[in-house]
Amino acid sequence: MLKISKLAAVGAIAVGMVTGANAATVTINNDMDITAAASSGAYGTNLRGTVTCTLACSGLFYTAGAYGFGDPGEMFNGPSSSGDANEALWVNSILGTSFTKTDVGANYQNNANAFVSAALYIIMKVGNNPNYLMIRNDSGVSQTFSYAQASGSKGGLSHTFSLGTPPPSPVPLPAAGWLLLAGIAGMGAMRRRKKS
Repeated sequence: MLKISKLAAVGAIAVGMVTGANAATVTINNDMDITAAASSGAYGTNLRGTVTCTLACSGLFYTAGAYGFGDPGEMFNGPSSSGDANEALWVNSILGTSFTKTDVGANYQNNANAFVSAALYIIMKVGNNPNYLMIRNDSGVSQTFSYAQASGSKGGLSHTFSLGTPPPSPVPLPAAGWLLLAGIAGMGAMRRRKKS
């Protein structure tokens, strides 16, 4: 009986490893690498805000002459006039993509609203100088995003728009391996129990 209880506990841990979700918070700083008025901390601090997602996400940054995604992310000078066509062109200029205005999915929000999206890229218009940040959905599925303005910074969230479809998220092999081992061990225990 004790052996079966241990196997059940191992199985429960393995299931928890597969289903457990890790929330991510990405810090967003003023543009630190590209010369702009806000680089010296025109908003009182380099921290502009944070983006939280329920699964996994990363922020766009620029360093050593190249763009990347990670934490912290940065604010960038985007199109001077918002609109689906201008915003798609801005994203294309950074990522080398070929989105058009028909690919843009807009979600108009304010600082207090969380929103759900399955898009690959979430772009947020926040204040001005610099005024855009980009978040990549690293989960491969729909998740909830929210923006929190940093204390002392100026410029709230004006609106968001989304582009692209994330690739499907792979099942983590280590977790699948634990489940397989727990299942095999459980079948062995049941077989021994029937024999006795």
